[in-house]
Amino acid sequence: LEMRWAPAALRRRTLHVRALDIAGVRAVRLQPPESTPPAWPRFPVPLRLELDSFELRAAEWRQAPDAEPFKVERLAGALGLDRDGLRVERLALALPMATAGLSGEMAFGGARRAEFRLAWTVKPDAYPELRVGGSRAGDPARLLLRQRLNAPVPATGTAEVTDPRGAPGWSLRLEVPRFSPNRIDPAWKPWPVAADLTAVGQPEGVRVAGTFAADIPGVGEARGKTALRY
Repeated sequence: LEMRWAPAALRRRTLHVRALDIAGVRAVRLQPPESTPPAWPRFPVPLRLELDSFELRAAEWRQAPDAEPFKVERLAGALGLDRDGLRVERLALALPMATAGLSGEMAFGGARRAEFRLAWTVKPDAYPELRVGGSRAGDPARLLLRQRLNAPVPATGTAEVTDPRGAPGWSLRLEVPRFSPNRIDPAWKPWPVAADLTAVGQPEGVRVAGTFAADIPGVGEARGKTALRY
């Protein structure tokens, strides 16, 4: 653990950390997690925190002593925190098979609203790289997540959660414009397909509806619809 900070900033009731470097952390949960309902965070922050740069390398987390570790190759960024909210200027995460970047703000107190921009990449062993970008915004009564899939398939997903702390409801729409499935796996048929899928969930059940289209050689365009309820 290495840290450089500015002690003089304490006169302004500010903990100003210029650089924080942590490496080789191993953490294990020794007791099972307690089941508690989600709640909007409340932070009694007596000091303003300004973290110009931090980096965590080679970290592991285990839910139990005999569980498989969740490994973090690198977590780095810069942020600020006070009683009014959290500001993330930049945050970069590197895992063995994925990377992610995030920036944005979360307000505490009366506003209680969050807006973040997120981009992430997944690198499966046997499939092409998956690149996604989008945003997340909301308050305690409504959360909205928009994501755009850039590769290997162009697609747009929008998810919304209402009343997440009470009787939550949610909706999800996935729009996939026409593309060739062999862009994902060369062994798949190169028949252009497209899809538009919507799912809505409430405490009493889930509804799914969608349309599909495919160009089949020697047959022409095939279209279909689906509607499920459970």
